[in-house]
This record gives sequence, structure tokens and C-alpha cells, in this order.
Amino acid sequence: YEGSICCETPAPTIIVTDQPTRLPTVNPIINPTQMPTSNPSPKPTALNICSECTNIPPPLFVSEGRDCDSKPDLLLIRCTEEPWWVTNRYCERSCYNAGLGYEGSICCENCKVAAVVCDANNDCCSGICSFGHCA
Repeated sequence: YEGSICCETPAPTIIVTDQPTRLPTVNPIINPTQMPTSNPSPKPTALNICSECTNIPPPLFVSEGRDCDSKPDLLLIRCTEEPWWVTNRYCERSCYNAGLGYEGSICCENCKVAAVVCDANNDCCSGICSFGHCA
């Protein structure tokens, strides 16, 4: 009720109180949070997460004694337009190096897996080196 002492709170203070105040604080906080982005990215962004990509050639290449790098011009077609090739992720590293990486592939060379000792984030496939070990 108006004039009742039971429910009123003290005036704003600089020190944190257990109860809310009646009026907002006069001075705003020193580092306010930033406004949310008006146009968020369509997919979550992440650290430089990468993996040791395979470079396994299709069976025909193997039977002919070829590897993934023996016909670079063929990669231009296979890496992007052949569903059976893409589904099996044949020559994943070579396709990635040619700028034709498969969706979701971020290839690293010699990255370290979880729990292995690391010096920096880019040592790890996860992109995270925490307390000297890859996450």
C-alpha cells in the first residue's frame, strides 16, 4: 500500500544490493553489452576447426596405378559434379587444395587430435589448444 514501509526498496547505489531499487541507476555501467547483430550469419561461425583430410582415390584410379594428383584436370569435374565421387569424398585433400573442397571440409596438414600436447590453437584439428593440450 502507498506509504507502507514493508515493500519499498532503497534508492540506487553504486554498491550491489540484495534488493532491487525503485529507480534505475543514474550512471550507466562502464562497458555495456553490444547490440545483437541485425543480420546474423546463416550458419554458426567457429574457430579454425580443421581435420586431416583423406586423399583416397576411387577404385578405378587404384587399379590403373594413379593417385589423386595424377590428373588435376579431372578433379575439376569429379570434385563438384559427380555425385558418387562427392558422396565417397574421393581425393578429399586434392579437391580441397584445388579450391573444390567438399561441403564442411576444412583440411589441415599435420594437425593434432584431442589430448595431444600443443603450443597454439592452430596446432590442433579442433582449433583449440587449452592448457597445453588439444581439445
